[in-house]
Amino acid sequence: MILPLLRVLALAVVVLVVVSLGRGTARAASKRPTIYPFDVRVGGQLAVVEGNPDTAIFAKLKDPVPPDAEVEVEGQPGMLILNVFPVNPDGTVDSSAPVKAIFASGATKVRLSQTMDGSKLEPGLWGMNVVFASATSRVMFWVGGAKPAGTPVDGSSKVTAP
Repeated sequence: MILPLLRVLALAVVVLVVVSLGRGTARAASKRPTIYPFDVRVGGQLAVVEGNPDTAIFAKLKDPVPPDAEVEVEGQPGMLILNVFPVNPDGTVDSSAPVKAIFASGATKVRLSQTMDGSKLEPGLWGMNVVFASATSRVMFWVGGAKPAGTPVDGSSKVTAP
């Protein structure tokens, strides 16, 4: 009589431990910023959320990338969708140019030059929604050479010194 009761109690303890570990993992994962639930590398650079993650609208790259830079996410290969669009220094979308779409099935990597319309990204400031594994990370980056003098480095409305 006592042996079956001990087995049930032992099973209950195991279930509690597994549930507790699962909750800890969920809490750690929930600490990621909403705009950046998974890491994105562009041209080998890891995008980083700067400042307050609760108010940031993009993760950002430090240095400019070429127009054919590789975009990479980590995980099992799946559907990878990129919506790439010009942005203003404050992060608002520049609606004067069309959005460029890139789709890759069974992938974790794609190049910025693989747009659906075959066009290349012009030099300038771009934003990108990277959709992968039912989540979306947002990244802001420069395409082309050095950033022009007097332009924001971090996507804020503040400008750098020339």
